[in-house]
Amino acid sequence: MLPNNLNMHKLVARSPAKLNLTLEVVGQRPNGYHEISTIMQAINLEDDLSFEFSSADRTEVTIACTAGNTIGKFPCDDSNLIAKAVKQFLAVQRVQQGLAVQVVTNKRIPIGAGLGGGSSNAAATLLALNCHFGYPFSHDELLVLGGKLGADVPFCLRGGTCVGRGLGDELEPIKTVPHFYFILVKPRNLSVSTQWAYEAFDDFSDSPDQGSWSYPDLVGAINGISNNELQVATSCFGNDLEPVVFAHYPELTFLKEQLLALGSWCCHLTGSGPTLYAAVANIEMAHSIKGQFFQKLSSTNLNATPIDFWITESINYGTRLIAEL
Repeated sequence: MLPNNLNMHKLVARSPAKLNLTLEVVGQRPNGYHEISTIMQAINLEDDLSFEFSSADRTEVTIACTAGNTIGKFPCDDSNLIAKAVKQFLAVQRVQQGLAVQVVTNKRIPIGAGLGGGSSNAAATLLALNCHFGYPFSHDELLVLGGKLGADVPFCLRGGTCVGRGLGDELEPIKTVPHFYFILVKPRNLSVSTQWAYEAFDDFSDSPDQGSWSYPDLVGAINGISNNELQVATSCFGNDLEPVVFAHYPELTFLKEQLLALGSWCCHLTGSGPTLYAAVANIEMAHSIKGQFFQKLSSTNLNATPIDFWITESINYGTRLIAEL
């Protein structure tokens, strides 16, 4: 059913980024997709999305982005997961009437960074549409719908701290609510294709010399979080894709070494990268490391490369609506 008033309906949603605190590649399906085990954590680096819905002769989706540093990177056409989420929702809901959807995204989550920004925006779109049409879908039904758009979308809807299995879309929340402080570091002009990273992993795993590497310990990480022993948990974090990506982008190895040398509990790639996250003891340490990090960087060859740096915290929620106008 359609709501009674379709003249104009405005909603604002906030969609957080996610980290893969652990990521293990545990298998591959016949269709080529990889099965993983991962601990995902929502953080307070968030995009804001403003939606306007109005009646129209046919369905049209208009997408704009207000962040200048995304020009040329943020697609505003049908390839954007926002547009795909609109089409998926309307098809499942069997909406026959036209609907004009205008979406303005205030982008803070970097693009192609392994932080799930596109999936989080898709989750926000599903929430906004569900509200606009009078909540025809339950939260669990939205999770299923989101999974058809991408493996990270269900987690972005749920948020908090979850173990993800399968493609990452089979979620089991960790009941203990951790409070982590994170530093995020990313070379601004570097992005990594998820497809490339997994294909490279397949080739790399067949190599006779993989080197010495500390692999993630899912059970140990879960136990550490569950017992609120966060530093112990971080000693179990890791990412199977890290040696593959680092072999191709050695500058990430250097950045990781600097963050560890400055006192971070751990430092790893999130998702397929290229963003690194470092867990630290408190917010004061995060700010101290930031100053020392850029001071060290100023004397290296990477000084000419723009490095983005964020200080974030874990949050126990996911994508949410914050205003209805």
